[in-house]
Amino acid sequence: QDFNKMTRDVFSDVTSWFKAVPGLMNEIQLLAWAHRDESPFIHAVSSNHSDADGSGVHVEMIPRSFWDADPRFLETYPAMLRDQLRLVFDPPSFCPTKLYFFVMTIHSLQHSRTI
Repeated sequence: QDFNKMTRDVFSDVTSWFKAVPGLMNEIQLLAWAHRDESPFIHAVSSNHSDADGSGVHVEMIPRSFWDADPRFLETYPAMLRDQLRLVFDPPSFCPTKLYFFVMTIHSLQHSRTI
C-alpha cells in the first residue's frame, strides 16, 4: 500500500509540474495533432525540477517509422516501451484525432521520475 501511495504521489508531482510549465501541454497537443498520421510517441524531458518556466524542457516527437522499426530507438528506450506503443496504436479502435501518447520524465541528481 505504501508503494501504491508513493507511485500516485510521484505521478501527481510530475504531472503537476509539467502542467504548470507555460504552453507545454499546448505544444504537446499540437505535436500530437500535426503528426497524428505518424502514430507519434511524444516525450517531454526536464533535467531540472526547479525550472519553473520550463526553459530546460525538451520535447521530442518520435514517429512510428522510428519507434517501431529502427534499432536505434532501443539505444534510448526499453523494448517494453516499443511493445506498449504497439498496444496503444495497433487496435482498430484507436482514434488519432482523439487520443495520443506521451511520456513525461524529470531527471534529477538523485533519480528520474517518468510518467
